Amino acid sequence: MRTGTSQYIIAILEHDPLLSMLLGDCLSDAGHDVRLWIAGEAPYDFIEQVQPDLVVMDLWLPHPQEGLAVLTRLGTTPMLRHMPLIVCSVDDLWLQAEASVLHALRCSVLAKPFKLVELRLLVEACLRKAQLRTERQTLVGSVSGAMGALNKQEGMQRWIG
Repeated sequence: MRTGTSQYIIAILEHDPLLSMLLGDCLSDAGHDVRLWIAGEAPYDFIEQVQPDLVVMDLWLPHPQEGLAVLTRLGTTPMLRHMPLIVCSVDDLWLQAEASVLHALRCSVLAKPFKLVELRLLVEACLRKAQLRTERQTLVGSVSGAMGALNKQEGMQRWIG
């Protein structure tokens, strides 16, 4: 997760090239570095190569089973499992039927059609949440390290003393 003034990298996986470009333009205009997936390219390999901070993904790549397989694989890859995922789909029934699976995979859902401002707001919320999680992990690591050092120092003082 990038911090400070650097741009966030956002990968967009959408089977419709015109919609992909529209979403890309929207998020580029918001200051993000956008990478567009090209149909025919292996979706998971694309994500692994780009190492984005966030993925916006349509499940139909070209069918929902492929999209769900990519999400599942991301959820089991240590380096990628905490990356924010936004799933877009026009299939409300499928989204409802798979809501528990999507929730377990920590996916945010954006049903099509949606307004571009909704996408921007959800992207910003997901990135902020991921940034807070990273900051919390850093803080916990620092506190744990400090506590370990104190415990070691106390143990040495007892041994010496």
